[in-house]
Amino acid sequence: YYFYDIQGHVFSDLTEKDRVSFSIYNGIDNLIFDDLGLSANWGNDTYSIAYRRVINEKLLGNFLLASSKFFTKFNLGGGDGLINNNKIQDQTLSANLTLFESSNIEWRLGGHIKQLDIQYLSTFLKDTSFFIGENPMEAGIYGKLKWKLTSKMILEPGIRYNYYSVFFDKPYIDLRLGT
Repeated sequence: YYFYDIQGHVFSDLTEKDRVSFSIYNGIDNLIFDDLGLSANWGNDTYSIAYRRVINEKLLGNFLLASSKFFTKFNLGGGDGLINNNKIQDQTLSANLTLFESSNIEWRLGGHIKQLDIQYLSTFLKDTSFFIGENPMEAGIYGKLKWKLTSKMILEPGIRYNYYSVFFDKPYIDLRLGT
């Protein structure tokens, strides 16, 4: 058995109003038990680039482009045994704006779009016993108010609209309330 993890984050202030950052993470675990013909590995890869812009003294923008992948591979019994491979990959683009109306009122608006790649393959004796392969898309937009009523009470109402390509005929609207 062995594993490794690598992670890093760098950023640069391009101007006093602009910041760009890059993040990376890669990790893999690997298990081999030859006496049973057992091997397994799993891991994650993530990469992102973010941009923050102070548009003016009251308006802040945050933008993100990200990619992540999680995978597992499991083998019991060698090449003719039970083999399972799966992955979930995610490509995301998001934008968020924050308006500081006053010291007591803050508005947030934003949205994201996400392309997913989901695959699961199970074989036994080199025959496919189970397979799922989907490429759904997900998107959402939201609005939120953060209202500081007193020094000890904050009210946070919001609304979010979610879209899922596999359920394209149904709107998914979330009403939210935090205190």
